[in-house]
Amino acid sequence: SKEETERALAATVLPLEVTAECLNLREGRRGKELVSDPVEAELKKEVEVIDGAQRILQQCIDQAFEQLCRLQEARQQLTIDLQDKIEALDVDMSCLSLTMRSPEISLKPNPTRVPPGSTTPQQWEHFSRYNVARAKEEMQASVQIRENNIITRAQ
Repeated sequence: SKEETERALAATVLPLEVTAECLNLREGRRGKELVSDPVEAELKKEVEVIDGAQRILQQCIDQAFEQLCRLQEARQQLTIDLQDKIEALDVDMSCLSLTMRSPEISLKPNPTRVPPGSTTPQQWEHFSRYNVARAKEEMQASVQIRENNIITRAQ
């Protein structure tokens, strides 16, 4: 959608140049040729319309770029969370295979203590739900931006 909007913006350059050139040629007239007529007014109006369209298209492109950045950030956060979960699963599987007769195992005092900086299962679940909800919100925002871009290009 962003690329299509960029192409639409690029397509407005030539009409603007042609209209501006026509106005420049009209301003170069002298004497009796110098007139202010409806054609000149329409050319000026056309320049204003094209300038306005370019500004709106550029705003759409900027919004799309920002949304792409937010989507990338959400994706990276989900990827990191998934990697953490895979690593935790690997640790759990390793611990599951241990027995009292496993090599290099020793008994420690207070084995049920929670090390500082640990995350509780509830915190982990909350964080995961937050990541998923955020990603869904960003995807929904992307749909809205794409629809807005389509409407803007059509207008």
